[in-house]
Amino acid sequence: MNTQMIAKEYRLSQWAEIIKARNESGKSIKKFCEDAGISKHTYFYWQRKLREEACNELIISEEFTNNVPNGWVKLNPEKPQYTDNSISIEINGCHITVKENTDLKMLKSVCGVLKTL
Repeated sequence: MNTQMIAKEYRLSQWAEIIKARNESGKSIKKFCEDAGISKHTYFYWQRKLREEACNELIISEEFTNNVPNGWVKLNPEKPQYTDNSISIEINGCHITVKENTDLKMLKSVCGVLKTL
């Protein structure tokens, strides 16, 4: 990176902070510029430069994300969803897990035994 690019990046970062401070202050641009001793024209110039730079960065990032050839479809793999269709019961220290394919007659008899404990 050459010195001109470094200087440009430095000025952009300084003006980004100034514009951020103006937004956070809640003051109008006119009032903020008067208080800070900045020309409104200078403020708007750098605001435009920052917007242009942001747009350029968006275009560059879009170029990198559109790396799928035409005619192809980019697939986003879905994460598998695991559902546990079961219920856990604990009575007097006895732990039972009932799943949806549990035989109801067997469950009824186990519950009868647990009632007697």
